[in-house]
Amino acid sequence: MPRTRTRSGSRTRSRPKAVRVFFGAALLCLLAAALLAVWNAYAQS
Repeated sequence: MPRTRTRSGSRTRSRPKAVRVFFGAALLCLLAAALLAVWNAYAQS
């Protein structure tokens, strides 16, 4: 139990940049998918 506790604490403090980059990439992928969906909808109609 204490192992996971220290692990999570060090994880959130040691690499906030990695988490930020990961979330940024995920948001960009979602935005790109949404844009493609809208583009396809407009192209078909």
